[in-house]
Amino acid sequence: MSLVTIARYRLSDALEKRGIHFGWFMVGLAFLNALFATSAVGVPSVLIVPMSEDLGWSIGELAAPTGMRMALFGLSAPFAGGLMLRYGPRRMVGLSGIFLVIGLGPVDNHLEAMSAATRFQHAA
Repeated sequence: MSLVTIARYRLSDALEKRGIHFGWFMVGLAFLNALFATSAVGVPSVLIVPMSEDLGWSIGELAAPTGMRMALFGLSAPFAGGLMLRYGPRRMVGLSGIFLVIGLGPVDNHLEAMSAATRFQHAA
């Protein structure tokens, strides 16, 4: 048995002792996931004006990547669904996590470079 399966059974037993069905725990996790995901998507709209003023970019230049992201989500959803049907959600979620980590590496380096450039500009 895998560690995930063992943890699931232990959690299920602990919840059952308290009279809580395991399904309600999963509903709670789904709710928290949706709450944090929508919050993360909404943050740029709150910060767009201060970012525009601080960076000297127009609001359109800052909003365009968000629109492009939504368009790519919509265009890639049928392909992602097909891959999940063919290979299963466990494999595809694991693979998408790997791609996420690989994709965030350059972002971290880019943010460090932008931070250094900003410090240089303010020092001058």
